[in-house]
Amino acid sequence: MTDTRFNDLILKYHIGYDYKTPAVFLSGAMTGLTPEEQKGWRNRIIEILGNDVVVYDPTCFDAESQDNQVQENGFNYDISSIINSDMVILNLNKCMTSVGTCQEIMLAWLLGIPIVGFWENKEDIVPLHPWIEKELSLKFNNFEVLKFYLLKQFIFKQEKKDE
Repeated sequence: MTDTRFNDLILKYHIGYDYKTPAVFLSGAMTGLTPEEQKGWRNRIIEILGNDVVVYDPTCFDAESQDNQVQENGFNYDISSIINSDMVILNLNKCMTSVGTCQEIMLAWLLGIPIVGFWENKEDIVPLHPWIEKELSLKFNNFEVLKFYLLKQFIFKQEKKDE
């Protein structure tokens, strides 16, 4: 699968062609993690992107809930959010142990939505399953490199447009 949607996103955002506010989905393991482990990295990305990007954060649903309606609502939220996203940001830590995360990135890949993966820090790096490697458009070895990439792609370009 080619990364044409990724290239379109960059072109649209950088030169104003068919401009719309970009949207990203924050994918990563949730089940069995503490609320801080689930939300910490997501909150940092939301803070970086500010109001320049629509951010879909699945932690608004309780991944540990045994209530079928809560789980169904979470599932539907994930599906519609990914469909409406221009990019998926994937926390690679523990992603292979998370059924939901694997399904989210497979859906994004099938829809041609670029998936940008990152490790929270270099100490966490482990070999990924070949399928996950195949689905990634970009991969960063730590959060700081991802942060720089997001600022370069979304925030710095927006400031230039506003001048």
